[in-house]
Formats: sequence, structure tokens, C-alpha cells
Amino acid sequence: MSVKVSVIVPNYNHAPYLKLRLESIFNQTFQDYEVIILDDCSTDDSRDVIEKYRSKPQTSHIIYNEVNCGSPFKQWAKGFNLAKGDYIWIAESDDWAEPNFLESLVPHLENNHNIALAFSASKWVYPDYEENVSIHFQDFEMNGIDFIKNRMICGNSIHNASAVIFRRNNLHKISDTYTQFKGSGDYLFWVNLCETGDVYFLAKQLNYFRKHKSNTTQKCNSNGITYKEDYSIFSYMKKKEYLSSWARKCTASFYLAKIKKSDGYLTSKDAIKVWEN
Repeated sequence: MSVKVSVIVPNYNHAPYLKLRLESIFNQTFQDYEVIILDDCSTDDSRDVIEKYRSKPQTSHIIYNEVNCGSPFKQWAKGFNLAKGDYIWIAESDDWAEPNFLESLVPHLENNHNIALAFSASKWVYPDYEENVSIHFQDFEMNGIDFIKNRMICGNSIHNASAVIFRRNNLHKISDTYTQFKGSGDYLFWVNLCETGDVYFLAKQLNYFRKHKSNTTQKCNSNGITYKEDYSIFSYMKKKEYLSSWARKCTASFYLAKIKKSDGYLTSKDAIKVWEN
């Protein structure tokens, strides 16, 4: 069956959020898609929720891991290998979307084959409040390398995978190194994908990014993994000459404030050597 969008839902212990997530997918106004649900050996009631959607005609795969794979990005890669759509949407299991999310973004990739990825603004949802967080304030289309140089130096400005759809055929052009990461694999993935084409941003808030203690990003920030992995990504961008002298200084200043005394992972001297030289 030919479909336009493959929706990959990687889940681990997000049973409380799964119904809203899945309903927001199956209720999209754009209906030309398949749904691939990947559960990474959840220990909660996720299976009970997931099984309620097995009979949906758009559900093409439901796979339960017998052993936790240890990285959400390995689940991404598994989903990519199963996907049949022209475009891919990684719909994280604890987030949700407006009904017109796909309807609003798909046409931009359809009408311009130079666009590698398109993403919307997100609303960040905390347990007690919601917040509008964005460093992009209006619609734009930008060359991917320029986007890296201007928007991806001091951290990953594509904050949430759930806000993005991208061209599946470009996956063969990028390395699978991101699958070896636990926290910042998305950062490296977006950088690599931006190297394959242009980027489109839609300033409408069509995605809801849930922030909570069991969120992968929160865990990796708290245990220092994010900073270790970001270090290797900045080294990659430096090697590719994406960082100007000014950008290296800004990056060093920004991240040194965060990683200082982080479990002995990196000294100030080491960071300056990599980012400012």
C-alpha cells in the first residue's frame, strides 16, 4: 500500500499519555498515512492501550521488544526500516498534535523537493502549566547548511521530534551514528538531515511537547549524558567548518556554564581547546 506519511510512535512506559498521543494521530485531517507503533519493553500498561488501536486500518505495525534497547534512537532506526511513506513523522509517545498538523506541513514538502524537513512551533507542557518556547518567531525556508550555522550552534533548536516531518529518501544519505546516542541523538540526526536539503519552519503552534521527569531529555540533562554527547556533536560541526570563530566562542561560553564540574567529564581547558581553537 502506498502512503504519503509513515508515523512512527516509539514508546517506553508512557501509558498515561498514549491515548491522547494516538488519538491525535488517528484524528488528523490528513489521512494518507500508516502508523508504526514500537514499544521498547514497557513495564506499565502501555500494551493494553496500544492493542486498542491494532484494528485501525492505518496501523501497519505493532512491535513489542522483548529486551529494552537502551536508546530511543535505535527505535527510530527500526521504524525507518519499516516505513513505506514518502515522509516520516516521529510522533513521540508522550506528546500530541493539533488535528491539522500533517495537513499544514505535508504540502511544503510536496511543493518543494529541496526541503528535507519541515517543522512547526510547539507549546511546552509542564505538569502544572504550559509555556510558549521558541527561538524561531516567523515562517521561513532556509538552506540546510545555513540553518545549522545560524540556528543549531548553541544547542538543538529543533526542540522536539514530534514537531517535524522529513523526507524518507534522504535517510540513506546520512550516517547511523545517532543511534549510538542516548540523549542527543536527535540533535545529530537533525544536523545530518539538514545537510541533505532545505529547512522549512511554520510558526503556528501545532505540536505539544510534554516536559516531565520521565522525559528522555530531562533524564539525560540531569545525569550529564547530554553534555557529553553534545561535545562530540560540536566537534563534528567544527570539523565540518560550520562554526565561525565567533560561534565557537559563544558555544564554549554557553556550554561551559552548564557542564562545569559535570562528573569530571570535561574540564574548562579541554572545552576551550575544542571550541575556540
